[in-house]
Amino acid sequence: GSACVRDLRVQIRLLELKHLCVETDSPALPATKGEVNEPAELVTSVRVICDVKGLPAEVVAASTTAVAADLFRPPSSGTAAQSGAKASPTTGK
Repeated sequence: GSACVRDLRVQIRLLELKHLCVETDSPALPATKGEVNEPAELVTSVRVICDVKGLPAEVVAASTTAVAADLFRPPSSGTAAQSGAKASPTTGK
């Protein structure tokens, strides 16, 4: 309900943009009260982030697209050092 939407806006406000990814797989977490979350609502979700953070849509879209690309990027065939990943502090690998 409206409490869920309000809580979602609080979370958006608290998180840095670089940590936000926009998705539509949570039907119970719509950006707009009374709506069902579906792919067509992706733009609405971006608009809510823009509104809460006071940022233009282009900035939010570019950031969330980069986050999604990084999140869903297939693992590289190289080692962690070759891919730019940091070594584990415990194993050094």
